[in-house]
Amino acid sequence: MDKDHNLKNENQTNADEVELNQVILSPGQLVFKRFLRNKLAVIGIAVLLFMIIFSFIGPFFTTYRETTIFYSVERIDEQTGEELLYEIPGTELSTVSKQYKNAHVIQNVKTPPNSYHILGTDNMGRDILTRLMYGGRVSLLIGLCVVIVELLIGVTLGGIAGYYGGVADMIIMRMVEIFYAIPFIPLMLIISAIMIQFNISPGTKIYYIMLIMGVIYWAGVARMIRGQILSLREMEYMQAAEATGIRPIKRIFKHLIPNVMPIIIVMATMDLGGVILTESTMSYLGVGVPATQASWGNMVSTVQGMTNLFHYWFMWIPPGMCILFTVLAFNFAGDGLRDAFDPKMKR
Repeated sequence: MDKDHNLKNENQTNADEVELNQVILSPGQLVFKRFLRNKLAVIGIAVLLFMIIFSFIGPFFTTYRETTIFYSVERIDEQTGEELLYEIPGTELSTVSKQYKNAHVIQNVKTPPNSYHILGTDNMGRDILTRLMYGGRVSLLIGLCVVIVELLIGVTLGGIAGYYGGVADMIIMRMVEIFYAIPFIPLMLIISAIMIQFNISPGTKIYYIMLIMGVIYWAGVARMIRGQILSLREMEYMQAAEATGIRPIKRIFKHLIPNVMPIIIVMATMDLGGVILTESTMSYLGVGVPATQASWGNMVSTVQGMTNLFHYWFMWIPPGMCILFTVLAFNFAGDGLRDAFDPKMKR
């Protein structure tokens, strides 16, 4: 009887300690704890950290650029008469040929993986591993910038529509429907043709692409934020804030927006993967990042046709795998954040 009584007291003590720990943990700590329980989300974060380090720090450990072309120089040794074959980096074939007048110079096009080039060279003789690093930098930056633009527009307009309602809500929601109806790929084809007509430089073209994608993608964010604001504005704390005479703009950005921040974070994480995938599709169609500047999308687009797909797998599989793992990682992280921010999740 005493043993049962002691065991019962011990269980009650453990239960009290668990309850006390739950009370002590802050909301942020609870979110972090729930997030760590999701193994796929943790793996996604690890993959994203690797991709960021690979893309932004990796280029510092290579002496070549994404535009560096490699050549093989074949010449006869004047003393021994033996044929010597060695590789040099350069920019143009004519320049390298002038430098080695009495040698046979060829461009290392579509070279399979070897000790000099771990992933081989592409159809222009450029090192694929180096281009993967620079391409990841471009693809990730495009995804980040597009998400920032769409969030700035979507959160602002969605917050105004949800809080004020009436005419403002009607106008903004009709704008959302118009942007939803815009065919994205045909529009980008037209815009790309216009930019080519006006001789816009490849470097500047990237910024236009990011801006256009952000402006088009804001509609989904605005609709989601509007729905959340509509439910939050009727809460008691919002009525109290209105009674104190706080300005509407301050009520929106100080009280309403912070309460929808978890949804904003989840949407941003999920959209990052989608934007990278869209950029890859656009580059494959020739309307994305110019071929002179590396991105994972235009690296895949260099290989077309069944012959190239089978014989030159090393040109498209590495960037394709980078896109696949990065998009999956963003989706896993987004799912983990959604579950962590949901207080109903008890996993």
